[in-house]
Amino acid sequence: MKKKKFIVVFLFITFAHLLFSQDLLFLKEFNIKGKKELKIVKMIERNEFYDINKPVMYSKDGRVTNLLFYDGDLLIKEWESTSYNDNGLYWYDFNSETNLFDLKVNDSYKETLYFYDEEKRLVRKAVTGTKEFCNYFYDKNGNLIKTETEQLVAENKFNSKNQLIHIKLSNGENKYYKYDRQNRIAYIKEVYKDKNIYKYFFTYDDENHTKSERKIKKNRKTIIFDFTDFYQYDSDGNIIYTKYYSSITTDSDNKLLSFAITEEEYEYDEKGYLSHIKKTSSGKEKNKYFEYLFDENDNLKTSVCYEEVE
Repeated sequence: MKKKKFIVVFLFITFAHLLFSQDLLFLKEFNIKGKKELKIVKMIERNEFYDINKPVMYSKDGRVTNLLFYDGDLLIKEWESTSYNDNGLYWYDFNSETNLFDLKVNDSYKETLYFYDEEKRLVRKAVTGTKEFCNYFYDKNGNLIKTETEQLVAENKFNSKNQLIHIKLSNGENKYYKYDRQNRIAYIKEVYKDKNIYKYFFTYDDENHTKSERKIKKNRKTIIFDFTDFYQYDSDGNIIYTKYYSSITTDSDNKLLSFAITEEEYEYDEKGYLSHIKKTSSGKEKNKYFEYLFDENDNLKTSVCYEEVE
């Protein structure tokens, strides 16, 4: 058996942090449907990137929630906040001399380590100081055939096209997948121990760049709900509109109690990055706006999300 080589190299990344207060309001100008408009907003999320597709910091509601560390292309360590009060991990104190926020590290965080084999495939992640872990196993084609945690084992089966067709969980639950002729997901079936069955049917309209997802919940032979979500894309494959059912609630007897219909409209900037989301649910409208900062090589370094204040 080929001996696996585990890469455990620690690299601490230092970078200048400019964070925010969740109560601080901004008057900012955004481009909406080709027209510049002033909006009163608050910053709700800020992410920094080590390289394209390699985030090093996630922050939300005025505080950092995750820090990520890399060795070259490989993520090797992540710090995740476990406290959500003002004294928790990753809260930034303002430094009046540097006009920046300084990182304050307390004990309220968990550290996850990532391990890889010689082919740079993730084979294990473990949370230090705990029994939490996840092991990953692959077949000769590189398909993930098994994941193993302290609580659950999942075994994955693939067809001759290397498409996932079955997930068998150690708790007795099963998930099944089917695909269309274009190798797109066409059907998902989830079977749970409480006899609840969820079925999802996907229909694509290539000419109009749309997709429908019919989702059904059944308990034995009784249908609990039967809803169809709708998705529309632009010619580049970016989602531009969705209409879906959310906040679906049922009682202990599986009787449908309530649901909401949510619509979302998406806009993108000239580089193809998401710039605006308009979300309408139960008659209420919420708007989110996005800004991006790039380095001299035009690589994404920072993304910021603002939410409009009424």
